[in-house]
Amino acid sequence: MSKEELKIVNERLISHLLENGIKNACYYEPHVPAMYWNGVHKKIAFCNLEPYSAYENTDTIIGIKPLDEERFFCHWFFNKTVGTTVLINYLLNYSLQKNLWLTENTAKEISWQLKHDTEGYDKLCDDFSKSMYFNFRFSQSNSVSADNYYIFNKYVSDEFYRMHFRNFVKAAEIDVLIVSSSAGAGLIPIIYPELKNRFKYCGEAIFYDGVFFVSMPHPSRISWKSRVDLVNKIVKILK
Repeated sequence: MSKEELKIVNERLISHLLENGIKNACYYEPHVPAMYWNGVHKKIAFCNLEPYSAYENTDTIIGIKPLDEERFFCHWFFNKTVGTTVLINYLLNYSLQKNLWLTENTAKEISWQLKHDTEGYDKLCDDFSKSMYFNFRFSQSNSVSADNYYIFNKYVSDEFYRMHFRNFVKAAEIDVLIVSSSAGAGLIPIIYPELKNRFKYCGEAIFYDGVFFVSMPHPSRISWKSRVDLVNKIVKILK
Protein backbone atom coordinates (compact mmCIF):
# COMPACT_ATOMS: atom_id res chain seq x y z
CA MET A 1 0.00 0.00 0.00
CA SER A 2 1.03 3.65 -0.02
CA LYS A 3 0.06 7.21 0.83
CA GLU A 4 -2.04 7.24 -2.36
CA GLU A 5 -3.95 4.19 -1.13
CA LEU A 6 -4.36 5.78 2.28
CA LYS A 7 -5.89 8.84 0.63
CA ILE A 8 -8.45 6.63 -1.14
CA VAL A 9 -9.26 4.79 2.10
CA ASN A 10 -9.88 8.10 3.87
CA GLU A 11 -11.99 9.48 1.02
CA ARG A 12 -14.30 6.47 1.43
CA LEU A 13 -14.47 7.17 5.17
CA ILE A 14 -15.39 10.82 4.63
CA SER A 15 -18.20 9.82 2.28
CA HIS A 16 -19.51 7.27 4.78
CA LEU A 17 -19.43 9.77 7.64
CA LEU A 18 -21.37 12.36 5.64
CA GLU A 19 -23.89 9.76 4.43
CA ASN A 20 -24.55 8.90 8.08
CA GLY A 21 -25.04 12.49 9.19
CA ILE A 22 -21.64 12.99 10.84
CA LYS A 23 -20.47 16.44 9.79
CA ASN A 24 -17.71 17.01 12.35
CA ALA A 25 -14.94 14.43 12.61
CA CYS A 26 -11.23 13.72 12.26
CA TYR A 27 -9.64 11.32 9.84
CA TYR A 28 -6.07 10.17 10.23
CA GLU A 29 -2.84 10.23 8.29
CA PRO A 30 0.84 10.88 9.12
CA HIS A 31 1.04 14.48 10.33
CA VAL A 32 4.51 14.83 8.73
CA PRO A 33 4.14 12.72 5.57
CA ALA A 34 7.73 13.14 4.35
CA MET A 35 9.16 11.81 7.60
CA TYR A 36 6.69 8.93 7.83
CA TRP A 37 6.75 7.74 4.23
CA ASN A 38 10.31 8.46 3.13
CA GLY A 39 12.27 6.83 5.94
CA VAL A 40 13.53 3.26 6.23
CA HIS A 41 12.39 3.07 9.86
CA LYS A 42 9.71 0.76 11.22
CA LYS A 43 6.33 2.47 11.06
CA ILE A 44 4.92 2.68 14.59
CA ALA A 45 1.28 3.66 15.12
CA PHE A 46 -0.60 4.33 18.36
CA CYS A 47 -4.37 3.89 18.45
CA ASN A 48 -6.42 5.39 21.26
CA LEU A 49 -10.20 5.56 21.73
CA GLU A 50 -11.34 8.97 20.53
CA PRO A 51 -10.39 12.59 19.81
CA TYR A 52 -11.29 14.87 22.69
CA SER A 53 -9.59 17.07 25.24
CA ALA A 54 -10.49 18.42 28.66
CA TYR A 55 -10.97 21.83 27.06
CA GLU A 56 -13.83 21.17 24.67
CA ASN A 57 -14.47 24.85 23.92
CA THR A 58 -10.95 25.28 22.55
CA ASP A 59 -10.70 21.92 20.80
CA THR A 60 -14.06 21.36 19.12
CA ILE A 61 -13.94 19.55 15.78
CA ILE A 62 -15.63 21.61 13.07
CA GLY A 63 -15.90 19.90 9.71
CA ILE A 64 -14.26 16.67 8.59
CA LYS A 65 -10.53 17.21 8.52
CA PRO A 66 -7.27 15.35 9.12
CA LEU A 67 -5.51 15.24 12.47
CA ASP A 68 -2.90 17.74 11.35
CA GLU A 69 0.03 19.12 13.34
CA GLU A 70 -2.00 21.99 14.80
CA ARG A 71 -4.75 19.76 16.19
CA PHE A 72 -2.27 17.08 17.27
CA PHE A 73 -0.27 19.55 19.33
CA CYS A 74 -3.47 21.10 20.67
CA HIS A 75 -4.30 17.63 22.02
CA TRP A 76 -0.78 17.42 23.40
CA PHE A 77 -1.07 20.60 25.44
CA PHE A 78 -4.56 19.87 26.74
CA ASN A 79 -4.51 16.09 26.98
CA LYS A 80 -2.19 13.84 29.00
CA THR A 81 -2.96 10.92 26.67
CA VAL A 82 -1.11 12.42 23.71
CA GLY A 83 1.82 13.73 25.75
CA THR A 84 2.46 10.33 27.33
CA THR A 85 2.11 8.61 23.95
CA VAL A 86 4.75 10.89 22.44
CA LEU A 87 7.13 10.19 25.33
CA ILE A 88 6.64 6.41 25.02
CA ASN A 89 7.41 6.68 21.31
CA TYR A 90 10.63 8.55 22.15
CA LEU A 91 11.64 5.92 24.72
CA LEU A 92 10.93 3.17 22.20
CA ASN A 93 13.04 4.74 19.46
CA TYR A 94 15.79 5.47 21.97
CA SER A 95 15.93 1.80 22.96
CA LEU A 96 15.82 0.63 19.33
CA GLN A 97 18.61 2.99 18.27
CA LYS A 98 20.79 2.11 21.27
CA ASN A 99 19.88 -1.58 21.01
CA LEU A 100 19.32 -1.86 24.75
CA TRP A 101 16.68 -2.87 27.27
CA LEU A 102 15.03 0.00 29.04
CA THR A 103 14.88 0.29 32.84
CA GLU A 104 12.57 2.45 34.94
CA ASN A 105 15.50 4.55 36.12
CA THR A 106 16.67 5.17 32.55
CA ALA A 107 13.14 6.02 31.39
CA LYS A 108 12.66 8.53 34.23
CA GLU A 109 16.09 10.05 33.60
CA ILE A 110 15.35 10.52 29.89
CA SER A 111 12.00 12.10 30.74
CA TRP A 112 13.65 14.45 33.26
CA GLN A 113 16.31 15.47 30.73
CA LEU A 114 13.69 16.24 28.10
CA LYS A 115 11.68 18.39 30.51
CA HIS A 116 14.77 20.42 31.41
CA ASP A 117 16.18 20.64 27.89
CA THR A 118 15.31 23.82 25.99
CA GLU A 119 15.13 21.65 22.87
CA GLY A 120 13.30 18.77 24.56
CA TYR A 121 9.93 19.61 23.05
CA ASP A 122 11.45 19.81 19.56
CA LYS A 123 13.20 16.47 20.06
CA LEU A 124 9.91 14.81 20.98
CA CYS A 125 8.16 16.41 17.99
CA ASP A 126 10.86 15.41 15.53
CA ASP A 127 10.93 11.87 16.85
CA PHE A 128 7.17 11.43 16.60
CA SER A 129 7.16 12.72 13.01
CA LYS A 130 8.18 9.20 11.94
CA SER A 131 5.22 7.63 13.76
CA MET A 132 1.45 8.01 13.62
CA TYR A 133 -1.40 8.67 16.03
CA PHE A 134 -5.04 7.80 15.42
CA ASN A 135 -8.24 6.85 17.21
CA PHE A 136 -10.99 4.25 16.98
CA ARG A 137 -13.55 7.04 17.06
CA PHE A 138 -13.65 9.87 14.54
CA SER A 139 -16.36 12.20 15.86
CA GLN A 140 -16.01 14.04 19.14
CA SER A 141 -17.94 13.00 22.23
CA ASN A 142 -20.27 15.46 23.94
CA SER A 143 -18.41 14.82 27.19
CA VAL A 144 -14.87 14.03 28.27
CA SER A 145 -15.80 10.41 28.94
CA ALA A 146 -14.56 7.87 26.43
CA ASP A 147 -18.14 6.79 25.66
CA ASN A 148 -17.09 3.20 25.08
CA TYR A 149 -20.63 2.04 24.35
CA TYR A 150 -20.88 4.41 21.38
CA ILE A 151 -17.50 3.31 20.01
CA PHE A 152 -18.19 -0.42 20.36
CA ASN A 153 -21.64 -0.05 18.84
CA LYS A 154 -20.20 1.63 15.74
CA TYR A 155 -17.83 -1.25 15.07
CA VAL A 156 -20.30 -4.00 15.96
CA SER A 157 -23.26 -2.60 14.01
CA ASP A 158 -21.51 -1.15 10.95
CA GLU A 159 -19.19 -3.38 8.95
CA PHE A 160 -17.82 -0.34 7.14
CA TYR A 161 -15.87 0.81 10.22
CA ARG A 162 -14.38 -2.64 10.72
CA MET A 163 -13.23 -2.78 7.10
CA HIS A 164 -12.01 0.81 7.17
CA PHE A 165 -9.81 0.06 10.17
CA ARG A 166 -8.29 -2.97 8.43
CA ASN A 167 -7.80 -1.08 5.17
CA PHE A 168 -6.31 1.87 7.05
CA VAL A 169 -3.72 -0.29 8.84
CA LYS A 170 -2.71 -1.91 5.57
CA ALA A 171 -2.62 1.31 3.53
CA ALA A 172 -0.55 3.07 6.19
CA GLU A 173 1.98 0.20 6.03
CA ILE A 174 1.98 -0.03 9.82
CA ASP A 175 4.62 -2.41 11.20
CA VAL A 176 3.71 -2.12 14.90
CA LEU A 177 0.19 -1.16 16.01
CA ILE A 178 0.03 -0.22 19.70
CA VAL A 179 -3.54 -0.22 21.01
CA SER A 180 -4.28 1.53 24.29
CA SER A 181 -6.69 0.56 27.09
CA SER A 182 -8.65 -2.59 27.83
CA ALA A 183 -11.49 -1.22 25.69
CA GLY A 184 -9.14 -0.82 22.74
CA ALA A 185 -7.88 -4.36 23.23
CA GLY A 186 -11.49 -5.53 23.19
CA LEU A 187 -12.17 -3.81 19.87
CA ILE A 188 -9.35 -5.55 18.00
CA PRO A 189 -10.98 -9.04 17.98
CA ILE A 190 -14.20 -7.40 16.74
CA ILE A 191 -12.32 -5.85 13.83
CA TYR A 192 -10.06 -8.88 13.37
CA PRO A 193 -12.08 -12.00 14.31
CA GLU A 194 -8.96 -14.01 13.44
CA LEU A 195 -7.36 -12.65 16.63
CA LYS A 196 -10.19 -13.70 18.95
CA ASN A 197 -8.76 -15.47 22.03
CA ARG A 198 -5.26 -14.53 20.83
CA PHE A 199 -4.99 -10.79 21.36
CA LYS A 200 -5.07 -10.06 25.10
CA TYR A 201 -5.01 -6.83 27.05
CA CYS A 202 -1.34 -6.20 27.92
CA GLY A 203 -0.56 -9.72 26.72
CA GLU A 204 2.06 -10.90 24.27
CA ALA A 205 2.49 -9.16 20.93
CA ILE A 206 0.61 -10.91 18.13
CA PHE A 207 1.91 -10.97 14.55
CA TYR A 208 -0.84 -11.05 11.94
CA ASP A 209 -0.98 -10.05 8.28
CA GLY A 210 2.39 -8.30 8.42
CA VAL A 211 1.62 -6.30 11.58
CA PHE A 212 2.64 -6.71 15.21
CA PHE A 213 -0.40 -5.97 17.40
CA VAL A 214 0.55 -4.79 20.90
CA SER A 215 -1.69 -3.82 23.82
CA MET A 216 -0.88 -1.19 26.46
CA PRO A 217 -2.70 0.49 29.38
CA HIS A 218 -4.39 3.80 28.69
CA PRO A 219 -1.67 6.49 28.39
CA SER A 220 -3.33 8.72 30.99
CA ARG A 221 -2.97 5.99 33.62
CA ILE A 222 0.07 3.97 32.57
CA SER A 223 2.75 3.38 35.21
CA TRP A 224 6.48 3.71 34.61
CA LYS A 225 6.81 -0.07 34.91
CA SER A 226 4.18 -0.59 32.22
CA ARG A 227 5.90 1.94 29.94
CA VAL A 228 9.19 0.09 30.31
CA ASP A 229 7.56 -3.32 29.84
CA LEU A 230 5.85 -2.08 26.67
CA VAL A 231 9.06 -0.66 25.20
CA ASN A 232 11.06 -3.81 25.96
CA LYS A 233 8.31 -6.01 24.53
CA ILE A 234 8.47 -4.14 21.22
CA VAL A 235 12.27 -3.98 21.17
CA LYS A 236 12.29 -7.77 21.61
CA ILE A 237 10.03 -8.43 18.62
CA LEU A 238 11.86 -5.98 16.35
CA LYS A 239 15.42 -7.09 17.16
